[in-house]
Amino acid sequence: MAHGTLHFLSFVFIGTLCGIFQQYQSAPQSLTGEDLFKSLFQALARDDNDLPSSLADHGDAAGVGFFENVIIRLGRDVIILKQALNDSFPPITGEECLTVHTEIGYDVTQAILHRNDPILGNVTGLPLQGEQLYQQKLQQWGSDLQALLTAAQDNKGASYPGKWLSALLKLSKDIDQIQVITSTNDTGPACLAATRALGNSFGGYSEARSATPATAATFYFNPLSL
Repeated sequence: MAHGTLHFLSFVFIGTLCGIFQQYQSAPQSLTGEDLFKSLFQALARDDNDLPSSLADHGDAAGVGFFENVIIRLGRDVIILKQALNDSFPPITGEECLTVHTEIGYDVTQAILHRNDPILGNVTGLPLQGEQLYQQKLQQWGSDLQALLTAAQDNKGASYPGKWLSALLKLSKDIDQIQVITSTNDTGPACLAATRALGNSFGGYSEARSATPATAATFYFNPLSL
């Protein structure tokens, strides 16, 4: 992939310096501490459910639009990572491991870079559909992940992190390790180990999906409000 060397955490950092990211925008400003960290996981858990369902709607069909194709690739790659945790599936090879994480790095970069774009052809008051809907999904996924990573960066020095902050810090650390894997083109056991660690971090917030949200606003992000 021509853009495979673009690592998304670099763009998170660059975007922060440029002021294009608003801190914790996927969570209500009234939340603090563990309630805040929990809400960030809830938002990402919602996205984690949404991506595979978008893929299921398409089967193996290729998308017709830019945003649609990004969503489809993300959905497929998330499924591959989940299957890597399931011993009933054949293990992925080192080459497959590197390819998946390289694709995710590129597509998350797109989610972050395009998260502030106006919704294409949006007419206020009408439900989003087609490319409009996929653009919104892409923006929301990028926003929710960035908010979580920003919270991890801001709280990495916490002396006694609680349950949700500990989970958040582990996820951020696992993503950092994946960045090392892709930057060195590592197709060895380290890539598979990092995949399992990352998958466990994402899979570990299944509790967040069923937990009662702190407020209804936790689950919704309007990209047009940025």
